[in-house]
Amino acid sequence: MSTSKHHHKAGTPHIIETSGPDLSHGHDLIPAKDAARYLRLSSSTMAKLRVYGGGPAYFKLRRRIYYDVADLDEWISCRRLESTSDRSK
Repeated sequence: MSTSKHHHKAGTPHIIETSGPDLSHGHDLIPAKDAARYLRLSSSTMAKLRVYGGGPAYFKLRRRIYYDVADLDEWISCRRLESTSDRSK
């Protein structure tokens, strides 16, 4: 399997699998483990977010979970707060 590294806004590299058929249809997809690393969350937290909801949108392709980097960026941006009173919104 070949991989390529991409750098995003935070300068954090992530891996995109490039072997096998292209199932991404133009999305910048990364495996669940790399998505957790990208968000600085544990893999188990990401799994719980998939089960209980509240996490970023994901794709299930064959039997593997992938995230679009744009969805990860949007999800984390929606959690930006400027004060503790922002939580009530």
